[in-house]
Amino acid sequence: MEGITGVNWDIKLLLMSAHFEDEIAAAYLHAYNQRKLYNETNGEEGAFVVAVNGSFGFKNSSCNQFPILRDLLDELGAVGILYIGAAPNDDVDINERGDYPTECPSDYLITVTFTNMEDKRSEDASFGSTTVDLGAPGSGVFTTNQSGGYKLETLGGTSYATPHVTGAVALLYSVPCEKLAAAALNNPTETALLIKDAILKGVDEVPDLQNKVVSNGRLNVFNSINYLHGYCLAHEDEANFEDTYLYDKDIVRIYSNPAWNFVTLDYAVTDFKEITVKIYDVLGRLMHTETASPTPFENQSLTVDLRSWANGTYFVTILGFEKVANQPFIKSN
Repeated sequence: MEGITGVNWDIKLLLMSAHFEDEIAAAYLHAYNQRKLYNETNGEEGAFVVAVNGSFGFKNSSCNQFPILRDLLDELGAVGILYIGAAPNDDVDINERGDYPTECPSDYLITVTFTNMEDKRSEDASFGSTTVDLGAPGSGVFTTNQSGGYKLETLGGTSYATPHVTGAVALLYSVPCEKLAAAALNNPTETALLIKDAILKGVDEVPDLQNKVVSNGRLNVFNSINYLHGYCLAHEDEANFEDTYLYDKDIVRIYSNPAWNFVTLDYAVTDFKEITVKIYDVLGRLMHTETASPTPFENQSLTVDLRSWANGTYFVTILGFEKVANQPFIKSN
C-alpha cells in the first residue's frame, strides 16, 4: 500500500499462521529449514531469514512448560535467526508471573514491551528487569485499516511494538558493510548475537523503563546502526570496537609513525558532523589543514603528503568533537 512504510521498506515477508503448539513448532522449523538451506548453499537456495516475529505468547506460564518451543529458539539462533517475542499486554512483572516466550533463557530471543507517544511504558504493558529486553513504540502508531485507508492506533500493544524491533533487525543486516555480509554467511550464529547487541546497546534509556526492562530503554534504530558502523570500521585485531569507535570520538591511530613520505590518520566519529584536521610543527606553525565530512560505513581516514616537510615532530589536532583530539607523530627519512 502506498503512503505508509515500516521500519524496513524493502524486504520480503515469510508469512506463517499457527494456533496450536505443534503448528507453532512447524512454523519455527520452516523458518529454520529455509535459513539452514540458504547457509549451506551460499544463498543459492532457501531464504535469508534473519528474524521471526512472534506477536503471541502464553501468559502466566513457565517457559519450561513448552520444552519443544523453548529448545527451538536456540535452534533458530544456531542458523542465524533471532526470535523477537511480544511481552503480554498486562501491567504485570514477568519475573514473577511468567510467560512464554518472554522468560525463556535463549540468547537468541529479544522480548519487547510497548511505549506510548510520551515515551513511557503504557499502562497495560508488562515489564521485567531480567525478562523483558526493551520497549518499542506500540501506541500512537500510524498504520493501515481494513478498508484500505490509514488510522492512528491509539490503544496499540506489543503486537505493534514487536514488529518495530523485527524490522530493525532486518534493516541492520542491510547496512552497506562487506564485513557484516561475510560474517552473516560464514558465522551466522555470532552475527545474530552481534545484531542483538546492536539493538540492546543502542536503546535510548528512558526514565519510565529504568529497572523495568533489561536494557533500561526504548528502541533507537539510528544508535543501533551507529553500533554496526563501529563494528564495520574496526580492524580485525580490534576486538573491543565499542570503546574505540563509539564512545571516545578520537584519533584511533597514526601510521606509519615515524612517517616518511606520507602519514595516514584514522579517526572515529559517529555523529558524522564535519571535522577539521590541523597539523602543527613544534614551533606551533600550521603546516596542514583539511576539512572532512565522515560517511557511515566508509573508512574515516586522511592521508597527508609529507614529502616537502622537514624531519621532526608534528602534532595532529582534530576539531569538531566534544573534546579536542591531539596526537603527535614523527617525520623521518
